[in-house]
Amino acid sequence: AGVPNGDTEDLGCGCNEPGPSGCDNTCGSTAEVSDYYTDNDGDGLGSGDSIAFCDAYVPSGMVTNNDDEDDNCFSNIHDCLGECDGTAWESDCGCVAGDNDGNDCDDCDGVPNGDNVEDNCGDCDSDSSNDCVQDCAGVWGGDAEILDFYTDSDGDGLGAGESIALCDSYVPSGMVSNNDDEDDDCFSNTHDCLGGCDGAAIVDDCGVCDGNNADQDCDGDCGGLAYEDECGTCDDDSSNDCVQDCAGEWGGDLVDDECGICGGDNLSCSDCAGTPNGNAEEDECSTCDDDSSNDCVQDCAGEWGGSAEEDDCGVCGGDNSSCEDCAGVPNGDSTLDNCEVCDNDSSNDCVQDCDGEWGGNAEEDECGVCGGDNSACSDECGVPNGDSTSCADECGVPNGDNSSCADCAGVPNGDGTLDNCEVCDADSSN
Repeated sequence: AGVPNGDTEDLGCGCNEPGPSGCDNTCGSTAEVSDYYTDNDGDGLGSGDSIAFCDAYVPSGMVTNNDDEDDNCFSNIHDCLGECDGTAWESDCGCVAGDNDGNDCDDCDGVPNGDNVEDNCGDCDSDSSNDCVQDCAGVWGGDAEILDFYTDSDGDGLGAGESIALCDSYVPSGMVSNNDDEDDDCFSNTHDCLGGCDGAAIVDDCGVCDGNNADQDCDGDCGGLAYEDECGTCDDDSSNDCVQDCAGEWGGDLVDDECGICGGDNLSCSDCAGTPNGNAEEDECSTCDDDSSNDCVQDCAGEWGGSAEEDDCGVCGGDNSSCEDCAGVPNGDSTLDNCEVCDNDSSNDCVQDCDGEWGGNAEEDECGVCGGDNSACSDECGVPNGDSTSCADECGVPNGDNSSCADCAGVPNGDGTLDNCEVCDADSSN
């Protein structure tokens, strides 16, 4: 409030104002906790058990009344079937759907809950004794009847065999109402000499049914012995029958040659000398004889009868140079070392010095320096790898003059001291 040392406080809602209030704990709030009810259908009327809410934080779908008859029906209007906003209505036949004309309980004569019934022939009355019946085809009031039928296997319209009782409205294919067929497997009922329906068998010239004159010989005599040979000659003398030549031709004149070829000229089996079935062969150098010992051979270059040979290095036609060692010996074991010395003694091969020079004389000094003078690792006394003690003075200083540890009297490591009167001695009592 601006008053020095005043006692006015700010409780969170301003100086000298009341603090937060209400169930929502805000400044100036009058909110309080009340009972609320669920409003599922959004008609402003609630139902069910109450739920306590701070009226500053009431969720959607909650109201303060409990007046809804049906909280799933916005209008609270129901039809006769109890359906919200339904269209069912009360007719003479009771509660029916909205699209029903209300005549569901009328009988066939239009009498509500009447006892008239329409039979299967469309007649409407209350007398069941005059109702129409089904015929054998299942037709109400029909005239179909059961009759005898016979099998007509050949489809000539004539039946045969035992009768079968069938309803004349459902007669299967192949059944007729007569029993007049002589042969129910023959449409024409016409048979040949073998009894075959519509057959072609006839009695031949020798009186044989379907014999086809097979009993006649080649001269036409029934039971005769003459026959026709393969060259067409008809007689009963087998000694003059013609024969096949080597080509299979009856009466032909071809014969096999020496090679077994029918009508051949002996060439197919002749050797290089022209002899049928001979043994002579032509070698790779075109020499024809039957002596395989003189057949020519290939040289190392693959040439038949050639003169090329392999050298000591295995090279065809070579001069031995491809496998010479440094001494010029084919397949020798001499080698050239790194100092250009050629021999077969590896013990005298030159080696590298510390500079990597083959046959060189450079060596490492005591400091490990190739060609060095030991200076790289000498101490202050000039001793390689030394500890600088060999030339140290009494003070331990290499090459020193003892001055670094002399006392006031000049004695190295002495115990004389200089007092404030400039007197130097080792007696502190004076």
